[in-house]
Amino acid sequence: MKANPKPEVLIIGGGVNGAGLLRDLSLNGISATLIDSGDFCSGASGASSRMAHGGLRYLEGREFDLVRESARERNMLLHDAGHLVKPLEVVVPVVHWVKGLLQTARRFFGLSDKSGPLSFVALKSGLLTYERFGAIRR
Repeated sequence: MKANPKPEVLIIGGGVNGAGLLRDLSLNGISATLIDSGDFCSGASGASSRMAHGGLRYLEGREFDLVRESARERNMLLHDAGHLVKPLEVVVPVVHWVKGLLQTARRFFGLSDKSGPLSFVALKSGLLTYERFGAIRR
């Protein structure tokens, strides 16, 4: 393939968004040049935790399309960049099996803004629902 001396897109900023944009453009056959004032990912991207969340927090707000998209993006990262990304175990302290379940359901369905204690049943239900969204391309 012949190199194009003039890129179609100029990306200013070599952080995670700039690098991701460069990758996506390259995968789609669009020539791009990325420039940064320092080393790539040396600014905010270099100081961050580099945690790629999968959108679980969007589930509570019933933003199912966003949950589905985030889970799909998480799975793509795990598949395409497995050498850079790995699942992280998280411990959630739960002291009640069912206490707060009714309040959680009310909040989920938009009947209340008030939050209650997190129950194991509510957490497990949310995680199972989330896993259904993320089951595609795993």
